Amino acid sequence: MKRLLHPKCLSAFVGFALLPLLGVPAGFAAASAEAEEIIARARAHIGRDEVLDAVQSIRFTGTILMENGLSGDIEIIVRKPMHQRVEITLGRVREITGLSDYDGWRKLEPIGSPEDWQLTLLEAPQIQRLRANTVENIGFFKGTELDGGRVEVLGEEEVDGVPCVKVSFKHGRFVEFVRYFDRETGKLVLTKVDDGSVLREKGEMIVDGIKFPKELETTTPAGKSTIVFTRIQVNEEFPDALFDVPLLMPGKAG
Repeated sequence: MKRLLHPKCLSAFVGFALLPLLGVPAGFAAASAEAEEIIARARAHIGRDEVLDAVQSIRFTGTILMENGLSGDIEIIVRKPMHQRVEITLGRVREITGLSDYDGWRKLEPIGSPEDWQLTLLEAPQIQRLRANTVENIGFFKGTELDGGRVEVLGEEEVDGVPCVKVSFKHGRFVEFVRYFDRETGKLVLTKVDDGSVLREKGEMIVDGIKFPKELETTTPAGKSTIVFTRIQVNEEFPDALFDVPLLMPGKAG
């Protein structure tokens, strides 16, 4: 049975919220000269300008381990300008979250009974977070302003013994990432999100001349999760339908 759910039902089904993977804020058209210098240093730490600018899509494949011991598979696809698809399989449920410009949705499929999927259309604040995450994951510290986004340097602070520059990246009214960059190298050390989450990147994978994290550790008020990436692919082609809202069969909505 295929069901269309009201977004308020979402919390009853979702146990994991995707958070950004790379320290890639909204564009710095609104950034100060100081912020631009910091972003340029962070960008250079990841790869050459011409290589980063040529990226049109990224597919992240890996495993996810929850603090309670539950583990599963995860695939994240982002495509310029504003498309994202995240598929997480944990236990006996597959959760797919999609974004196509201003359309956001989440689909739940019981493993073994894919015909019983449930579809949720996301509301404006959730869509704005997905849009911000999409830019975060594919912008490589460069891009145009997104939904009124702005960049602001907040000062300096030491993190794990590393002198860091603290920078706020705001996307519209709802979403903010405060990032701590190594003052000397530009490497991203820590990220704090407006919802109370803390992100740490570990290890390194180099794909097509670009540095990606090997692991992403996310600590939220609800607990901790770790994503270990096993494969990262750049500039594959993906059809629009992969990101579009799934269609309910006529007469099957409930």
